[in-house]
Amino acid sequence: MELSPLEMDALKEIVNIGIGKSAAMLNSIIRHHIDLKVPELHYLNGEGLLSSHSLIAEPEEAVSSIQLKFEGGFNGAAAILFPMESSRKLVNIVIEDLNEDFDALKEGALTEIGNILINGIIGSIGNILRKDVKYSIPLYLEDRLRNIVSLMGKEIDGETYFLIAEIRFAVESLSIQGDFILFFELLSFEKLLRTFVENPVV
Repeated sequence: MELSPLEMDALKEIVNIGIGKSAAMLNSIIRHHIDLKVPELHYLNGEGLLSSHSLIAEPEEAVSSIQLKFEGGFNGAAAILFPMESSRKLVNIVIEDLNEDFDALKEGALTEIGNILINGIIGSIGNILRKDVKYSIPLYLEDRLRNIVSLMGKEIDGETYFLIAEIRFAVESLSIQGDFILFFELLSFEKLLRTFVENPVV
């Protein structure tokens, strides 16, 4: 079962609102303008996301990732992906004193940034849909993109399909770019979104 064009448009607008608020948060942290692309929505499994669409890096390329799962009114997972060079530049901007261990500082800074941004996105979606959502503890990883994506959602095994929102963002003046990836479990989200389209609350 798939969402109708009207329901997909509604979801895109909801995600846009959430990503806009999170971009404003990031903008306040780094004090630079954030450029956002319109969200791309896909019905895919993990392998499909890697092979069919252009993420921020190639499947075998190393990336920095902050991810967490959410559940409640709707279930899924979210992650922010940074190429390694972009993550280094971002840490250099937000951490003033880099005399300490850079790796430890990087993990702490990026985890906090990721936690703020992901909570901003999912929190906004939950508020719009009037559903409470609980979050797992954010997890910071540096690994190949293929391995990062395989950890998202609930045991993505090549057979499980999700409704996926992919949003590219960039700080052009600083040559920083990243991806927001949102996985929504179909069974928990389709009925909810249909109800929202029939009775909008925005």
